[in-house]
Order: sequence, then structure tokens, then C-alpha cells
Amino acid sequence: MMRFIINKRIIALDIRNRYVRCVQIGYSSHSWSILKSAVKGVPPSESDEDLSHDIQKARTVKSLLREMDIYPPRDMVVTAINGRDAAIRLLDIPPMNSRNMKDMEGIVKYELMMRLPVNIEQMGYDYQIIEQTDDGIGVLTAAAKRSVLNRHLRLLSLAGVYPDVVTTSSLMLFNAFVRKEPESIKNGRVGLVCLEDSNGDVVICEGGNLTYARSFTFQSSGGKEQLV
Repeated sequence: MMRFIINKRIIALDIRNRYVRCVQIGYSSHSWSILKSAVKGVPPSESDEDLSHDIQKARTVKSLLREMDIYPPRDMVVTAINGRDAAIRLLDIPPMNSRNMKDMEGIVKYELMMRLPVNIEQMGYDYQIIEQTDDGIGVLTAAAKRSVLNRHLRLLSLAGVYPDVVTTSSLMLFNAFVRKEPESIKNGRVGLVCLEDSNGDVVICEGGNLTYARSFTFQSSGGKEQLV
């Protein structure tokens, strides 16, 4: 089950086809702050989808962490897969008693089976209850193909990195904003947009809860201007 991160230090890794970005943040005096950050380019390869490119990215991750003097990582490591490779769903579950709540995992699995066009046994998924009222239960779910998750974890293992949390790029965007501006999302509606490396993430939250998340690609030439 997805849980809020409470560690005092976190290393966040953003691994793209063209670069690797790393940020180390720390918590003190009731707020989060950036301790270290760096970006390193990934050497080009013939294809972004072959093993050789994953090896290049793994070498870049290892080199970057060494340059930041945080290798091997001793803090909690959070990394993300591209949001295009995952499915974010917000489930509205009818009210239920505490006895039925114990089977929430089975309920979530059934709901995802009904909503996703892929065999649920081929997916890795997790969930978090974000709201519970007399009218029902709001559940945030994230699911991705096991093949995508396994490739991502294999890449990191080649770098000697074993993440504590694997999330999606859109959820990482949401969590980063929550850490930086916790008061800003408590009331009203907030929209977040991130456009980079021919990929985009859009997140909308209302009353502190995420209500919409989408990831997409766009043409690198004039793509951002067209989207705006």
C-alpha cells in the first residue's frame, strides 16, 4: 500500500533517455530543503529501447551519484517510471464497515480488472486511501506492466541502486509540490504542468487531494509552444 514518506533525507532519481537528474532533499525545522542536485547527460546509442542504452543510463546514474558524493545511497531512494507507461486511476468505493475494509486490496484488484485493458496479473499496482466520508471512499491507484517495472529495476540494479519507492513521473511531480508548498494545495484547485525532454505531465489537485493525472509526449520541435 502506498504510504507517505517520512524519512529525514530522500534521494530522488529522474532517469530519462537523454539525461539523469538527481536531487537530495532533507527535512529540518518543519520544512524540506534541497541539499544537493545535479544533472548528467546520457551518451547516445542507436536505440532508446535496447539493453546497451539501459547500460549507458545505469553508468550515468552511478557516475552522477559518485560526483554528488552519495554513492552508494544510504538515504531513502525514490525513482519514477514515465507516466505514459503507467495508469493512474481514482476509485470511488461505496461506504463499507471496518470488516469489509480489511478486503480493500481485493476490492482494488477487482476494480482495476474492470477498468484496465490489460490482464491484471501482468501488472504491478499499489493504492492509497486518500479520502473517507459517509458518502464513500476515495482510493488513488497506480498500475504499470511488470515488464516495465522489471526493466526499470534491472537498470537501477546495474548501477548498484535499489530503490525504496517506485512511482510515476506525474505522482513525483505532485509529491514534489506537496513537499515544497504544503499550504498551497489545502484549499481550492491547483494545476501542475511539467514539460521537458518531449514528455509532459499534468496534475490537478483539489482540497489537497489529487483528482487528475496524465502523462503524454509531444514533438520536440515547437511542441511546447503548441501545447501552451
